Amino acid sequence: DIVLIRPHTLHDYGTAHGSETWELLWTHFIPYPHWQDFISWPDIAEGIGLLSLDGEAKDRVTTCLREMDTR
Repeated sequence: DIVLIRPHTLHDYGTAHGSETWELLWTHFIPYPHWQDFISWPDIAEGIGLLSLDGEAKDRVTTCLREMDTR
């Protein structure tokens, strides 16, 4: 899953209910105005958007985040 926490949103972190482990890859960014259509995700709470990815999309996003982490 990918969670988008919009600016000024109070939040904390934890595992999904019933999960014993988790892995967190994260980044902070300031989006360009022309990105707004790309980050209009379904809200699961005020200020918090969620995308559930699988297959190739999940692999590509994970790879990109890991590559950014090693730079």
